[in-house]
Amino acid sequence: MSDLYGTRADLLPRSMVKVARAPEGESRLLTWVGRPGVRLLDLQEHLRYEAASLRLFPQNRDGSIAWAKVAGDLVVHAEDEGMHVIGEFIRDDGDLVIMWGSLTIPSVLLRATEALPRISEILDVDAVLWMYRAGALLERNFFEGTVTVARVLQT
Repeated sequence: MSDLYGTRADLLPRSMVKVARAPEGESRLLTWVGRPGVRLLDLQEHLRYEAASLRLFPQNRDGSIAWAKVAGDLVVHAEDEGMHVIGEFIRDDGDLVIMWGSLTIPSVLLRATEALPRISEILDVDAVLWMYRAGALLERNFFEGTVTVARVLQT
């Protein structure tokens, strides 16, 4: 997994990443970095956020959440093609972690206010994505045509 994670930062919207000179001693001359206000997470950070959010719920084989197995009182909102739900989720300011269905695409940390103007580009990156903020998780599953928001109970 560590060999694959984050290898396709080039799939992120150009409004979120840019090419920069790689740190001294790296085998490559250039690397992808987050633009101001956007931080690309390394594998350990990604795993920490995933454990605090996504992994608290039962999952299907494809990694999406098995919502039918989630306690009903945790599901805040579930709807088909819920663009307004996504807008409401990121409208409140605060840190937001975005994780995609493919581990080759690095997860990012940014302020919700930074995500709002980029939302259509963010949704175009991958068919499945999760947005996590303290106390809540949103899953957008393009294959199923659903957007679901759940409360995340801190353990």
